[in-house]
Amino acid sequence: MNDWIFQENPKDFDIDGYLSAFDRVAWTIRQSHYKDQIEIGDRVFFWRSKGGQSGPYGVVAVGKIASKPTKMFDHPEALPYWRTNPEEEVALRCWINVTHCAIREGKLLPAEVIASDDVLRSLRILRLRQNTNYLIGADESNRLNDLYNKVIDHQESRVSSFSWTIESEDVAWKVLDKSAFIHWGTGIPIAIRSFFIEGEMAPGEKRNVTLLLKDSEYPAHIDLETPSTGRTRLFWNSEFSKAMKSSFPYHYQKYNQNHEPESKLIIRFYRLDGYKKYKVSFAGEVTEARAAKDVNAEEVEEKGPRLEGGVREYFGKRYERDPRNRREAIRYHGLACNVCGFNFEEAYGERGTGYIEVHHLKPISTFDEVQHVDPRTDLVTLCSNCHRMVHRKTDSILTHQELQKIIRR
Repeated sequence: MNDWIFQENPKDFDIDGYLSAFDRVAWTIRQSHYKDQIEIGDRVFFWRSKGGQSGPYGVVAVGKIASKPTKMFDHPEALPYWRTNPEEEVALRCWINVTHCAIREGKLLPAEVIASDDVLRSLRILRLRQNTNYLIGADESNRLNDLYNKVIDHQESRVSSFSWTIESEDVAWKVLDKSAFIHWGTGIPIAIRSFFIEGEMAPGEKRNVTLLLKDSEYPAHIDLETPSTGRTRLFWNSEFSKAMKSSFPYHYQKYNQNHEPESKLIIRFYRLDGYKKYKVSFAGEVTEARAAKDVNAEEVEEKGPRLEGGVREYFGKRYERDPRNRREAIRYHGLACNVCGFNFEEAYGERGTGYIEVHHLKPISTFDEVQHVDPRTDLVTLCSNCHRMVHRKTDSILTHQELQKIIRR
């Protein structure tokens, strides 16, 4: 799967009007060398170029590729939106489903915001602006999506049922319980079925899926039980169960002894290939009291007792940690280091459960006053070693992506 930016010049075509009017649009693939890389389900960011006009420009909508590129006629309904002569009648094009259109609400993600972001400032569209189709990396796509949601104050509608939440079209998560460790699976409520099941399942039917955890693939399957129960369950194999137990030995021990652990684990599913393959990661639910204790322990170890004020000195100016931000960062970004994958509970058992350090992504040494922090987009979880390496040179603080490249050499 790949992610893309597709651009249009408003001087030639009314991109705002076209995307606002239709939920399914046709787009020309002018960079034809991408033909075989564009797949159904790929994410697309629609970019309105400056087009010689004053005012903001940038991402105005988001969509999903709905067909492979092929030689085809243009969308007939697109003709009225041309401000110059229409494109050639038959060209290499694909269909795209528009999943959200910010410009319908008069909003967009401005290019200037994108250009100021550490992850996105090297996007090719900011340097080579004449193309129509741009391939972007996974980190760039995820950051662009986070900024899009943040800037336009838009969140995909969530569906919650029991301990499950569908966060977006491609992300769902569940707060784990004993059955996940002891019985190698978990139930799927009716309200959550649409995330895992395409169409209808017959009673007794089994559908195979693949779970991807730390670059290893594990077979799993979804069962719909008999009409008398009507329950849907996701089961994984013994190897995936072993991986869970080795990563979270304290939780397994507690559940095996029929006790509840101090904190809960969250399993997150990211759709990779329709309804066939999901990337899996683990996050945590820690209490605010536990988060506050960990924050205090880190600050005393680093600098002694907490100083007064909202900003203090430590590798340059840096905000005091907020236990609420810490809890949300762990819930969203997980308990494994996002650089090296280190898991404290896996290494230290009960003493390491629920622990990971939280790193600010923004260059906060440039801020002179307290700023709003969004744990989803402004924070990331790192192990102690990687956190120290990010900050080691105060005049050259690394991004966590840059540190990943150093480790992978």
